[in-house]
Amino acid sequence: MEARGGPVGDEHQQPDIAYQLWSILHRAEEEMDPMVKFALDLKEEVEGNPRTTLKDHLTHKLEILKKDERNLLNQIEVKSNAKEKLAMEMKKFDVALKQLDEKKRAIRLHQKYTDNCLKDLLSKESVLKLDIIQTTGTPQTNAGFERERDVQQQSPMQPPAPQQPQPPTQTQPQFAANISAQQQQHNVQHMETIPQRGSSASSNSSNESYGTQSDARRIDAVLWHLQNKQVKEQDVQRSLSEFESYCLSIDEAPWEASLYTHWIRCTNGLLQHLMGALPALQAFILRCLIEIVKRWNTSVQAGRSRPNGEPSIPDVFLQNKALELFVKLLHSVNIEVKADTAMLVTTLTTDLPLKDSFGAAGGVHALVSILKQSNNEFVLEKALTCVWHLAMSDTNKTVIREAGGLVAIVDLLHTENDVILENATIALGYLTRDDSNKIAIRKCDGLEKLIATLYYPSESIQSKAAGALWNCASNTENKVVIRQLGSIAALIDLLSSRNESVQENAAGGLWNCAVDTENKRLVRELGGLQPLIQLLSSPVESVVENASGTLWNCAAVGENRVAIRKLGGLDPLLKLLLARNENIQENAAGAIRNCAINDQNKVALKDLGGLHLFIDLLDKTKYSVLEKLTSTLWICSINNDNKHVIRECNGFPKLLKVLNHENFSIKEKALGILRNCSTLAENREALIHCNAIAKLVEILNGPPDKLTPGMREYAAATLWNVARDDKVTARSEGAIRALCNLLADKTDSVVENAAGSLLSLTINTDNKDHVREIGGIQALVRCLSSKNDFILENVTGALKNCTSNNSRNQELVRELDAIPKVVGLLKSENENVIREAALCLKNLAADRENNELIAKFGGVTKLQELAERSTSESIKKVASFSLSSLSKHDPLSHHAVSRKP
Repeated sequence: MEARGGPVGDEHQQPDIAYQLWSILHRAEEEMDPMVKFALDLKEEVEGNPRTTLKDHLTHKLEILKKDERNLLNQIEVKSNAKEKLAMEMKKFDVALKQLDEKKRAIRLHQKYTDNCLKDLLSKESVLKLDIIQTTGTPQTNAGFERERDVQQQSPMQPPAPQQPQPPTQTQPQFAANISAQQQQHNVQHMETIPQRGSSASSNSSNESYGTQSDARRIDAVLWHLQNKQVKEQDVQRSLSEFESYCLSIDEAPWEASLYTHWIRCTNGLLQHLMGALPALQAFILRCLIEIVKRWNTSVQAGRSRPNGEPSIPDVFLQNKALELFVKLLHSVNIEVKADTAMLVTTLTTDLPLKDSFGAAGGVHALVSILKQSNNEFVLEKALTCVWHLAMSDTNKTVIREAGGLVAIVDLLHTENDVILENATIALGYLTRDDSNKIAIRKCDGLEKLIATLYYPSESIQSKAAGALWNCASNTENKVVIRQLGSIAALIDLLSSRNESVQENAAGGLWNCAVDTENKRLVRELGGLQPLIQLLSSPVESVVENASGTLWNCAAVGENRVAIRKLGGLDPLLKLLLARNENIQENAAGAIRNCAINDQNKVALKDLGGLHLFIDLLDKTKYSVLEKLTSTLWICSINNDNKHVIRECNGFPKLLKVLNHENFSIKEKALGILRNCSTLAENREALIHCNAIAKLVEILNGPPDKLTPGMREYAAATLWNVARDDKVTARSEGAIRALCNLLADKTDSVVENAAGSLLSLTINTDNKDHVREIGGIQALVRCLSSKNDFILENVTGALKNCTSNNSRNQELVRELDAIPKVVGLLKSENENVIREAALCLKNLAADRENNELIAKFGGVTKLQELAERSTSESIKKVASFSLSSLSKHDPLSHHAVSRKP
């Protein structure tokens, strides 16, 4: 075979091929081909260090390249973040420019309307012949359609409370005035020019009568223009416009009773003319009706009663079947009619029955249809406002969801219109108070869109979006989804907002999210504990309440308890116990109780004066806070130093008073504190001094339905501890009888502590006889059938004490056939039970008949077996000691201990 340039291997061709290869390599090097550059660099490294293998060179180069890659990625991330921040700032500027542009258009429109009204006055061409100048001064300029474009300021959303603490009270939003701030100022200034009425009573009455007649003439004039078919539509519109302006000028003033019938007649006339009018005229009529309803609402708020027999303004609407009419108008093709109808419905439906009635009439479906289909931002604004207003009704929450309204509102979260977005978040805030809607918003991916809205550059919108998430987070599955979508970090960022409403709702959302264990940890890992602790010093109670509630939940995790202490959270929490707001007190007490589980926190609380504060508040707080304070003291009293502090700050008398509380849980915890503290000798002395034994006996002798098993257990345990130092007072106060009665309790822990108390008390000689006299021996013998080793140990020990050097008790035990049961306990697997049984038999053997019965029932044989074969040296000694005593009391018996040769 031949190559293209000649035969293969031709020596004359080799220089040409080498030159070509060199040329290719040279061109590649000039063009910085990555592969060539890599090969050349590698070659230089190998030649520069010939001792290193090629593998080592490549490994080292790979590490360097990975490091370079990480540096580049970090630079890319920094640049990307900067780009996002710049984009957000640009968006803020765009929003600001848009708002300024809208204000510019509104001002121009106001100028236009003012010029028109001035021309009407100067040319005296107005058809409405009323003496306006004498009664109210110069007429108000009509703010027109654009006046409603001002954003309605709503009160902050108050979503429902988290699962652990109780929810905050829901507040109804207050409607803002329907005129712009500029128009309001103009109205105020103009109203100041009204001539003052006379100072005397007669003069006031005369002027009021004149004003009433003037108002009546205005109403009559409007009705005349509507009913007179010969009047041009332009003149009717002018009449309605002037009437609307008049209503605006007196919007804050309640109606006079003498004028009420005129306003009823006016409302009837407007409603009757509404349906047959052209769209342009319908819009004027709707705006007049809005002002009438506003004045009705003002009169209701002022407490003005209507004349007897006269219907209310809402009743007039219902009598004219206005709700059905409004549903039709919401389907109008005229934008102004749709928007004004939605505004009128919002103003009219102030109570739940009207909201429900409008929803049942098909109004919700009509509004949802607008949300789905309309492209007009102004109509969407008013429709959304009406929807969230209707969503205050629980019935409508369901209707809105079933009509597809929830999905439609979620879709509007993508808008860049601030007013639409704000009203959409308000609507979701109300709708997500319904449990089914919380599920529905998750299923339509609404949570993801709602979380994205948290980053919108508007504090008002951030607040309302966080409020809606607060509601959604009460659902268990939503807590997980919210975490997975990264909302925990977003809510934590909002805690640092300067807007208090944003802080409140963000903390509320975290409160509900922190019910989930994983979310509790995530709050700490993302740095959320520090801003929450800082918010504890906020001057706004609702912010403090939500922040303290979140810390309460977070403190349920061990790592968080440590973090809260290290971040300085214990001191502000202690201060909140003195807050006037009881919800804040309760949240702080709950957080402190959880933190106190950590041993170092027990010490820190003592050093911060927390124990003194807890004791001082025992008689000053409501039961929910008191329950947590006693629980915290109970936990802290595990520490010996804290036991001393509780005594030193005079805690025992206050705890004994707490035992009079009606709440079982509080009494139980107070008894638990006394039980823990009574383990110290100094505390036992103090308890005896303040008559604690008598109080404990009083509790145990109380009605059975007023005692929980825990109360009986802790009272008996405290008596057990106190009995170490005082065995006489217990008998004189009736404690022994009460303890003997507890031996019949169905709760093992109660019987165990009662028997333990008797074990300690029966060391006293007089108490041995007292136990027998009140039937205590019988009660102890009945407990020998228990399968609980702790009970058997204490009961057998008490019988051991009772039969020591007491012949009557020895005889009684025999008469009760207890010896076989005691002998049977020698077969127990519990060494303590065996030991107490062997010593009890030793004491019983002092009676000759008992000695014979012990042998008869195999007691001697079993003791011999234990003495010889037991693996426990202490048991061997006890068994041998008991056998020696048996032999001593019966020298003729052959039951002596056998000895090995």
